[in-house]
Amino acid sequence: MPREKKTTKKAKARRLTKDYIKSGLNQSKLAKKLKTTRQNINKKVNKPEVKDCLKKYLDSPALKEKLIKVAKDGLGAKKFLVVKDLAKSIPDHGVRHKYWHDLMNIKGHIKDAGTQPVNIFTIGDIISQIGELENVPTGKRSKKLD
Repeated sequence: MPREKKTTKKAKARRLTKDYIKSGLNQSKLAKKLKTTRQNINKKVNKPEVKDCLKKYLDSPALKEKLIKVAKDGLGAKKFLVVKDLAKSIPDHGVRHKYWHDLMNIKGHIKDAGTQPVNIFTIGDIISQIGELENVPTGKRSKKLD
């Protein structure tokens, strides 16, 4: 059986990577879509060509923009409270704290090991870090987070 060309391998890896991302990185869903087994998908996903394509996607600006949008939405989370047929939107501080905590973990400011010191940041620090992610100066921001 002849070997595949390098360009053919890369093209197949790109196609598989796109389908894998569209399936939400769920190998079972992808296996159903491609009418194969999950084990077969697992073998394909662990090939170096596919891993390289996934790494490029994780480093892409498109994903970075999506993550910034999700972080902003999470830091502005609200919940609805209904009292006597009156609906009111109030800040959901629990969800906001979870997003803030996850963002600080990602940035490396907080370590989850119990013996590590914890740095305390203000909401201004968080907003400035989101501004850095967007490459927008913080002085030009018009929206405030609740």
